[in-house]
Amino acid sequence: MAKNFSSVTPQSLSGKNTPTTAPTNGKVASEPASTGRGSGRRKQLVYGLGAVILVALVVLMVGLLTRGGDDEQGGTPQAPHGPSQIVDGVPSGYTRDKGGAATAAVNFLQADDKAMAGQLDIANVEKALVAENPSPKLVSILDSARDRQVTGDTFTTLPATVTVRSLSADAADVSVWALGSGSLNSNAAGDKASVATWGTADLHLVWADRDWKVQDYAFRVGPQPGQETTSASDSSQVESGYYSFFVN
Repeated sequence: MAKNFSSVTPQSLSGKNTPTTAPTNGKVASEPASTGRGSGRRKQLVYGLGAVILVALVVLMVGLLTRGGDDEQGGTPQAPHGPSQIVDGVPSGYTRDKGGAATAAVNFLQADDKAMAGQLDIANVEKALVAENPSPKLVSILDSARDRQVTGDTFTTLPATVTVRSLSADAADVSVWALGSGSLNSNAAGDKASVATWGTADLHLVWADRDWKVQDYAFRVGPQPGQETTSASDSSQVESGYYSFFVN
């Protein structure tokens, strides 16, 4: 129901004993206009508080996003272990630690794949990734990739697990269990056949010329997925990371 406020006086609205001017012509005298100082201050306080809250929310969101990546790595920011450069399609420049040795081993296998397909000069691979005194087994592998012509075949090593069996300041033993997959010419007509094989490469690396270099290399087929091969005496931990490079 509507209420009649015609008899309400200004002092009853404000609750203050503010004197009013009696009507002289049947009309209520108007009150002095408000200066607006109180409302202006309230607006400034409201706007200021809003700005503070907005800045705090932005800082909080940035902090959460930044800290989120660190928390997944145990609170420690992770940095790449290499390569730091790629010259003539061959990667090099690795950190002197487990991650650097692991990455160098995988990148050597992938560079050798490209050399076998005639897509890289094996001499450049030797210069960047092979030690000065390679083992006879490694020499044989390198020689098989020498003077290769481009045939259109593709083959690459896709690491499933990379394990650093031993590590010192000057040497590392790395085992790479990987899927070797590719596409090869199956006949003179140029028909392609897909190939895939599981195998393990064992590499011995040395630290020379401020980088990891492969000194020895051995390969064996398997194990196949699903085979249990871990023994109780093997305490080596599989490395976790990305081990690949892409160069056309």
